Amino acid sequence: MKVAEVLETVMEMTREQRADLACQVLLTLDEPPTGEAAASGAAWREEIGRRVDDYLGGNPDVVAAEKSHGAIRAELAAKGPWI
Repeated sequence: MKVAEVLETVMEMTREQRADLACQVLLTLDEPPTGEAAASGAAWREEIGRRVDDYLGGNPDVVAAEKSHGAIRAELAAKGPWI
């Protein structure tokens, strides 16, 4: 299959589908992680899975990112100017 044919097919996809495909294709360019990087990646996937399960399960301790970011900004602002 030629690149032009693949592109023609891809352009029939939605924007979200194309974005997902682009990410998947880019990931194929990297070498698989080994050693500590592989262990860290596995740990993060497990943590992300746990957090998604908490969110979808309605865990009341889950904090929205916007609220969390606001709290961090307020804490940093209280410590003084950074620029």
